Amino acid sequence: MRERPKPLLGALLGLLIGFEAAALLTVLGIAPADQTVVWGLASLGALLGTVALTQRLSLAPRRVLVAMIAVGAAAGMALAGLPEYRGGGHVSEGCYLTLDSASQEEAVTPEQTSAREPFRIAQGDVLVWDAASDEVLTLWNSTLGIRVSGRELTLWTAEYENEDEATEFSGAQRMRAQLSEIEEDKGFAPVGTYHLVGELQAAEGMCTLDLYVRIEPEGLFDGFIMMGLWALAAALVLTFLVLAYDVRSSIKDADTSHLGAHIRERARTEPSAQEPHPGEVGGHPRRESEDGATESGAADDAGPGPGPEDGNR
Repeated sequence: MRERPKPLLGALLGLLIGFEAAALLTVLGIAPADQTVVWGLASLGALLGTVALTQRLSLAPRRVLVAMIAVGAAAGMALAGLPEYRGGGHVSEGCYLTLDSASQEEAVTPEQTSAREPFRIAQGDVLVWDAASDEVLTLWNSTLGIRVSGRELTLWTAEYENEDEATEFSGAQRMRAQLSEIEEDKGFAPVGTYHLVGELQAAEGMCTLDLYVRIEPEGLFDGFIMMGLWALAAALVLTFLVLAYDVRSSIKDADTSHLGAHIRERARTEPSAQEPHPGEVGGHPRRESEDGATESGAADDAGPGPGPEDGNR
C-alpha cells in the first residue's frame, strides 16, 4: 500500500476554485474582478489545494516544488495589479463626468469611486449623468467596457458627430433597459461590482475614463450566470473534498501497512522468550548418559526410582 499525494492536481484545482471565488465575489457585488483580487484568490487557492492534496510534503517534494512555483507566479500577478486596485477611478484632464442614482447618497465623479467604494445603482434605478469637456469634440467614436484581471471587454460602442459643437451634455437612462440591451448583444448582463473603462476619440482629442460601479444584484441567484457559478462552485468544492479524503485515506492505509510489516519483521527476527533454548528440554538442561543417550535433568529431580524391595511389596 502506497501513499497517493496529488500536489499538482491540488494546485490546479485550487487555482480553479480561486477563479470561481473571484467570479462569485464580482457578481455578488462584493469586489471587482481586478487583477489583484482574481490572482490573489487564485494563489491562495493553489496554496491550500497543494497542501490539502499532499498533506505530507515529504512524500512528493519535486511535485510540491513545481506547485509552489505556480503559487508564486499567481502571487506575483496579484502584486502586479496592486496599483490598479488601489488607484481608484480617473477621468482624463479637460473632461468631466458626474453620476447620480436613487441608490447613491449624492452625485459622484469617477475620482470619488474606488474598488471599496463604487458608485451604486440598482437595476430598477435611473442613471442620471452630466458630462463636459474644455474643448469642442466632434466626430466621436466612443467605447465603454469592463476590465477583468487586466483585460478589457467592450460592452457598448457609439458614434456621434456633435454638429452643434456642444461642450456640455446630460442624460437619464433606465438601468434595466441598458442591461437588457447588453444582454441581448453580449449574452450576459453585468450585474455586480465592476471596473468600467471608457474612451472617447474625436478629431480634436480624446477623453479616457476609469470608474468603479456596483449594479446591485437582486438576490443570491439573480440570473443564469449566478446560478451557474453557484453550481460550478459546489462541483469544484465537492471534487476537492473527495480528492482530499482519498489522499488522507491512502496515507492512513500506508501507515497501517508499514506498521504491520514492521511488527511482523520484529516477530520474525526476535525469538520469543517462551521458546526453549536448543540445549534445554522443558526448561531443564540435557545431559548424556554413559551409553551416549541423552537424558533430561527432570528425571534426576524426580528422585530415585522404585527399589527391589518396593517391587516385592
